[in-house]
Amino acid sequence: MKKLSVHLLSLLIGFFCFTANAFAVDCSTIVAANFSGDCLGPSTSNTTTVHAFRLYDSANSRFVTLASNTQVFDTASVSVGASVGDYLSGGRIPEGTYAMVSIIGSPDTVISGEVTLPGGGYCRTLTDNTIDVDSTNVSNTPGTPGVWTLTQSIIPNGTDESFVYGVSPGEYLLPSGRLVSTGDLTTPITVAANDTRNFQFEFQFSEGQALRYSFVGGNCVRVAIGDYDTEIALVAQ
Repeated sequence: MKKLSVHLLSLLIGFFCFTANAFAVDCSTIVAANFSGDCLGPSTSNTTTVHAFRLYDSANSRFVTLASNTQVFDTASVSVGASVGDYLSGGRIPEGTYAMVSIIGSPDTVISGEVTLPGGGYCRTLTDNTIDVDSTNVSNTPGTPGVWTLTQSIIPNGTDESFVYGVSPGEYLLPSGRLVSTGDLTTPITVAANDTRNFQFEFQFSEGQALRYSFVGGNCVRVAIGDYDTEIALVAQ
């Protein structure tokens, strides 16, 4: 059995993936009143939509679809290391040599969050449709967090056909508006003509905190993507 892992965050929403302030601490440890600075905290929702999961058969210059079904994964619903959900596992991998994985998903990530500092201070997201990695649409009044939508940008248009022939980069928007992201497998998969290989697919929140909250004198002024990692695990057996 070979377990092949691909970091979904860097594939689907890599434009928003960056390391948070190295000096930021966990918000749950802030006991000082009127805190000024950044701290890392959880999200109340953090959804990514996957439409299809494919392998690229380099020997035949084609994509092979292993799963094709729209499913929303919310990494805020589980603790670190826990599985967010399964995605049509059990399908058969056809004959071929596969060195790349391809994921078709939505270019949008929908996220919301709130945090209360032990020393006083509160922050929640307000509804904001933006392409930025941060937002000043925040509130210091407790309530229901608003949805913050991050949309992929600076991604070229392309097609699977142009990718096969080396015209488009590994990340491109299909005419349908869906985002295609491709990445190399750590260990290539080779399936012989008489070999039966099935796959299991798992989506999990592996580490970190989803959001970075910025405070000035105890007042929240900004929220940004935090320092976290989400991954898919493909088990070919």
